[in-house]
Amino acid sequence: DGKYLAMSLIVTGRFSACGRDLFPSDINALDEYVHRCKLGPYRPGRALRLSGEVSCPDTAPERQAKAAAELEAFVAATRAELGKLRRIQENRLLQLNKNDSCRKNRISSGCSIVSTSTEASVSELRRNEWP
Repeated sequence: DGKYLAMSLIVTGRFSACGRDLFPSDINALDEYVHRCKLGPYRPGRALRLSGEVSCPDTAPERQAKAAAELEAFVAATRAELGKLRRIQENRLLQLNKNDSCRKNRISSGCSIVSTSTEASVSELRRNEWP
């Protein structure tokens, strides 16, 4: 997932994926993807630029301090959003596992997969159709 990848890069500060360092073109493509898909302000290129300003000896000390504060706030906001995304993914996985387990139990016990409310609705329709 592109949003997850972008946020992971920002939070960890390591710009690598699948065992290789990402090139500037990779970072630009990911930034464009996040923008195009309207996935929020989580663009790794921004974090990379800010960290460059912080570590560059030619940057004025007041600009370095401002960039460091901005980077820290950006990483903190991204970390919070990444936590939310992880919880959503975990809940979806649990829900899928629960639904899969229920389906397997219904099939193995020979029970009908159709719910009783659905069966009642079908019975009501049949009564209205057949005098």
